[in-house]
Amino acid sequence: MIIFMKARETIIENIEKLMKERGIRSHADLARRAKMSPRTVNNFMNAESFTGSPTIETAERLAGALAVPLWVLLIKDGDGLHKLLNGFEMASAPARQEILSYTGYVLDRDKDALKRPSAPYVSKKARQPK
Repeated sequence: MIIFMKARETIIENIEKLMKERGIRSHADLARRAKMSPRTVNNFMNAESFTGSPTIETAERLAGALAVPLWVLLIKDGDGLHKLLNGFEMASAPARQEILSYTGYVLDRDKDALKRPSAPYVSKKARQPK
């Protein structure tokens, strides 16, 4: 339950940040954009007072209303990512195409490194001799 609450806190922080960036001034405005009831949005956004279990569909609809994929809401301290995404959105069409072309170049260049499996995570406790 604690892990879920931490993830939920991150989602709420990111929603509030994105609302501010997009000029959405209230939960009611966000609810209207997400085609949801204001009560549902208020319940979701008030993590301390809401004891129910929000659904993934609620988070997806809120992400959609904010014009971001759901995973953006899950990134802790994703300020750099938010700035990157906002910069991309604000770029001209030719600039966006250049960014995508360069990204394709980097991915193609590094494809062998990306295919290699990363080392599995082994906890400190498991690494200690018995």
